[in-house]
Amino acid sequence: MNGAEHRRLMDEIGVWTRDGLITDEQAAAIRARYPEPAAKRWAMIITSIFGSLLVGLGIILLLAYNWSDLSRSARAGIAYLPLLVALGLTGWIVVAGKTGTGLREGVGAFLALAVGASIALVAQTYQLGGTFRAFTLAWMILILPSVYVLDAVMPALIYLFGITGWAIGQRCYDDNPYLFWLLLAGVIPYLVWRQWRDRDGLRGIWVLWGVVLSAGSGVATGMHAHEPVLWFSLYAAFFTACLLAGELWGARGMTLWARPLTLLGGAGLGMMIFLYSFMGFWEDMGRGHHYYWDYREKAVAIDAGLVALFTVLAVVLMVVAFRRLKGWPLRLAAVFPLVAAVLVALNTAWGGKALIPAILMNGYAFALGILIVSDAVRASRLGQMNLGLVLLAALLTARFFDADMSILGRGLAFIVLGLAFLGANGVMIRRRRVS
Repeated sequence: MNGAEHRRLMDEIGVWTRDGLITDEQAAAIRARYPEPAAKRWAMIITSIFGSLLVGLGIILLLAYNWSDLSRSARAGIAYLPLLVALGLTGWIVVAGKTGTGLREGVGAFLALAVGASIALVAQTYQLGGTFRAFTLAWMILILPSVYVLDAVMPALIYLFGITGWAIGQRCYDDNPYLFWLLLAGVIPYLVWRQWRDRDGLRGIWVLWGVVLSAGSGVATGMHAHEPVLWFSLYAAFFTACLLAGELWGARGMTLWARPLTLLGGAGLGMMIFLYSFMGFWEDMGRGHHYYWDYREKAVAIDAGLVALFTVLAVVLMVVAFRRLKGWPLRLAAVFPLVAAVLVALNTAWGGKALIPAILMNGYAFALGILIVSDAVRASRLGQMNLGLVLLAALLTARFFDADMSILGRGLAFIVLGLAFLGANGVMIRRRRVS
């Protein structure tokens, strides 16, 4: 139970006592059973992290001030100084068994920056050459052990940011970033460890956000082809897998921002469904292949491998979701990769005539929105109901602009949609007050 949930429970106990539902002795027993959770001094932790970063950057700037006047041997010695200090602090924490979160996070951030600074300074001193991508790759590989040694989130986030930047750089220079997935796998055991120990904790949420965003960037940079069918199939499977994983194993009692898998998967699916309700996207999908590189066969193999990997993952999660999840909106969203595959096949069979796939996608989106709204009304979930109404309103608004409708007709349609929003919210709020 986090702090917000504990405060809400204490407030409810006071109301129950005042209304005579429970006695003072029962209230005291409940309060004793649910003690206040220990406060995690996040302000102090964040201050420690930023303080370590500022000290590290300040040392680097002081050294850079007289850098050109120093001899090569002096430069090399100074280059290792921040790294030696960081390693000394790390050893002291491990040997002394220090468990302070702020201390571990601060030293972890300082160590990660010290490794990068030492590599850069030594390379500059001895004119070793190389590319920024090679430097980033070596830097990230060297700081990965600090994540596990210090049990620190900051070096994990720096690592995830670094490997994502490396993958984007590889793609910009037409190189293959397939190593990205192996690099991402290096931090997965730590993610599992943090989720197992404290899934609802802020540190576990930070790591999960980092992994989810990094994986999403890896999906975008991993594709070699500019083939719309492959992109559509890959993202349909990826977003569906994220949504189902978040709903099956996510922390349902937390706010939405604390559930990155659900948030990214749901937002991605909603955007894909909306975009592919337009005929133009289906027309573009039927215009053929667009491979711009010479290694076509290798690109096809890598792209097909990514699509197959995430499709299998999405199908497995779909089977599990149908067994464990009872809500029909989630079940309908779970079959989106299958719906996408059928629509792609129909679009291909009819020679790129986009009308039928677009109509079917609109029907799928409309059914999903209706199910979301009906399920929310039945369970008295105001936020979910508004989400379904937004989907329906976006869909109907897009069709208004597609259709040959006058300005007067569109204005009246928007008024009707607005009144529907207000009326549905009023009914829901009244029902919740009564209950």
